[in-house]
Amino acid sequence: MLVKRLLAVAISSITYLRGLFPERAYGTKYVEDLCVKILKQDKSCPGSSQIVKCIYESIHLILVIWLDFYKTFVILHLAYFYIFHRSFENTEARVTSADTKKACILLIRKLYVLMQNLGPLPSEISLTMKLFYYDEVTPQDYQPPGFKEGENDDMVFEGIPVQLMVGDVSTPFHTVKLKITTESNRLENVMHSDLNTNESKHMMEPDKEEEFSTQDSNISIRQSSTVSCPEA
Repeated sequence: MLVKRLLAVAISSITYLRGLFPERAYGTKYVEDLCVKILKQDKSCPGSSQIVKCIYESIHLILVIWLDFYKTFVILHLAYFYIFHRSFENTEARVTSADTKKACILLIRKLYVLMQNLGPLPSEISLTMKLFYYDEVTPQDYQPPGFKEGENDDMVFEGIPVQLMVGDVSTPFHTVKLKITTESNRLENVMHSDLNTNESKHMMEPDKEEEFSTQDSNISIRQSSTVSCPEA
């Protein structure tokens, strides 16, 4: 449940700070001293309602904001949410609730700092989510609500991409990692902005971890995609 709530906060924060949905699509919640906006189901905003339903189906989630008027996918911001199931056999390595709570707050703070300094998006945009799950534990004909069978579409990044490791949160059973890929010139704008927090300085370093890949794995992974829903 904590992992799903963290995904809800992170995705809601991205869509709110990037102006993807109107104000009425969000409710206000508090995480310690942080005031955050959370997507809610609103009949007057079908796009936000669909996102709310999709969030809680996610295992491996990729959130993509792409330009609507290009023939190929041109990525402006790409946020990877990797959830790896694992168990802790060594009790000395067990993650405490205090550690998880601290990591959650730090991740949200970093996300807000970064989203507020990436600059405005174009007026014509769409939002797409991709969901990855394992064939071994998922029925072959299963598709989550709001998703359809996906394809490995090639995506072209306009400009020079740079990937940032925003942060990670561990629980005794799961780990959530948030990575954001953006254009290098947008990263320069963030680095030259008036940011004096430790979170922002730590966040500016490019991610050096290996990309998520199944090429060397014996585990079969399927992909589902939502239907892209343009927002005015």
